[in-house]
Amino acid sequence: MRNIKIFKIGGSILKEPENFLKIAKNIINSYKKVKICVVTSAIKGRTDNLINTFKRALPETDFWNFEKLIPMGEIESAIIFESVFNYLNVKSKAILPWTKEWPLYVSLLEKNTLIQGKENQKRKFRILDLSERKTKKFFCPYLKNIGF
Repeated sequence: MRNIKIFKIGGSILKEPENFLKIAKNIINSYKKVKICVVTSAIKGRTDNLINTFKRALPETDFWNFEKLIPMGEIESAIIFESVFNYLNVKSKAILPWTKEWPLYVSLLEKNTLIQGKENQKRKFRILDLSERKTKKFFCPYLKNIGF
């Protein structure tokens, strides 16, 4: 897999919805002869908003549903980037947790108690064997099929 440029787009530059189009245009104009992979963060402040909404909705935070909700900001950004690149006539596909190409599966080793103000604390987890199998079966072939 050659000629791949991977970009990690952080929330610090995703301050406004209009930034998606500006960033995509800049990437396309700067890297015309390479394939592009964009790893997204949530729009600035989105994760904090999700955390606050969840905490305000429940008197006691439900750890497992909290873990499912908080990545929604990154998922939202991935879908917007897919749409923006396709709008700019650059074939794009967001790889999301429910798509067959999704390569990362983990098991949390312990249920943490969420502490006020420390919701982003590190979690102990292990990467499941399924990750390697899914990567080999779907993710790598997907990259080859689109010319990576």
